[in-house]
Amino acid sequence: MIVNGYGIRPFANLRGANLSDVNLRGADLCSANLSDVNLRGADLCSANLSDVNLRGADLRSADLCSANLSDVNLRGANLRGADLSEADLRGADLRSADLRSADLCSANLRGADLSDVNLRGANLRGADLSDVNLRGANLRDVNLRWSHGIILIQGAIGDGYDRFAYICGGVIRIKAGCRDFDIDEARKHWGGNSQDKYAPVKLAIANALYEMALALKPEWEK
Repeated sequence: MIVNGYGIRPFANLRGANLSDVNLRGADLCSANLSDVNLRGADLCSANLSDVNLRGADLRSADLCSANLSDVNLRGANLRGADLSEADLRGADLRSADLRSADLCSANLRGADLSDVNLRGANLRGADLSDVNLRGANLRDVNLRWSHGIILIQGAIGDGYDRFAYICGGVIRIKAGCRDFDIDEARKHWGGNSQDKYAPVKLAIANALYEMALALKPEWEK
């Protein structure tokens, strides 16, 4: 297939190409080099993008619903407002990507690296977040209802942050704002913080999240 003068096929080298608003629905681009490509507003619904290099790509408002993005490199990519509903993102590298207001409803993110990702306002309803890495991720205003692999306790505790528990590398981790702890680190941090008047509450919530996650751990790791 030829689109805008570019050959659309597996293993293609399309680095830096302008493919904005193109129709690539169902296209097979597995293992292609699409780094720094402009795919803003493109239709990639049900496309095969497994093992593709999309580092630094512009995918704002792109339609990636039901696409195969397993093991894809999306590091630093701009996916703001993109539709990734029901997409397969297992093992994807999304470090430092911009996913603000993206739709990840029912997406499979098992084992993905979401460290330092901006997910503000994203929809993760029903997504599989088993064994994801969320260190440094911005999860403010994220919809996590019915998500698998993460527990959310909403509400401000003096600092305005929600609390999350998730499993990464088999370890239960507690996330609050930009802070990310295993349970021993959380207990040490909040248990010995006499200057923070909310520390006892934060510690109690961390312990509650840990116990809930521990009970769900066998199911999450299936």
